[in-house]
Amino acid sequence: MLVTLLAWLYISFVSFSWGTILIYFVKSETEAPGHFTTRCLAGLAVIGVLLGWLSLFTALGHPMIQLVLFIPPLIFWIVLSGQRRTAAAQVAALFGGMKWYAVVLMSLTLVLILVMSTWYI
Repeated sequence: MLVTLLAWLYISFVSFSWGTILIYFVKSETEAPGHFTTRCLAGLAVIGVLLGWLSLFTALGHPMIQLVLFIPPLIFWIVLSGQRRTAAAQVAALFGGMKWYAVVLMSLTLVLILVMSTWYI
């Protein structure tokens, strides 16, 4: 379960980061930064295109590919601290408006999914 949870966090961070990078370079100054889910889906699209092109030249099972996916977002978050604050505010707003019972139900659902992911079919 711990590996599944770490994989969720890693995939969420990488896809959110790539989506933030895409939106940062595409949007104009007056536009809103975009919702958390929009950034994650945009990041998955960027990763899909990037890995599609990389698969033509190299095998995707090599650990170096993980560095190619992880290093650019890490540099982006280190260099642009304003984007870090915006992202933290978005994540807080995503869960901040939820009622206590919604948080409990969401937590129970996540625990159920984690437990079920360890089952063998």
